[in-house]
Amino acid sequence: YAKENLPKELIQAARLDRASEIRIFIQLSIPILRPALATVFLLNLVTNWNNFYLPLLMFNDAKLFPLSVGLGTSYGGPGLIMGAFVAMAPILVAFLFLQRFWLKNITAGSGV
Repeated sequence: YAKENLPKELIQAARLDRASEIRIFIQLSIPILRPALATVFLLNLVTNWNNFYLPLLMFNDAKLFPLSVGLGTSYGGPGLIMGAFVAMAPILVAFLFLQRFWLKNITAGSGV
């Protein structure tokens, strides 16, 4: 993906400036890949944060259950809504932090 979106003239100019392949990759390809890396990071975070069955099978003690298992096995009560908010808060913070990578890439070609 990054190789196709990178102009060949830019790679040749970097090689003329004696840039190594690693430096070309880090300084030219990584900025192009940032939105994709942010997406992969967020999807992986959501998948692991909301994992239900693996902790349920691995832990025998209810004190060791993560929040997702505790919320899934509880039957209401005053702490259920607060627990759901606490479970959602890290995902929302991560989304708000990573959103700038997507917006920068979306508006890059629009002239805004």
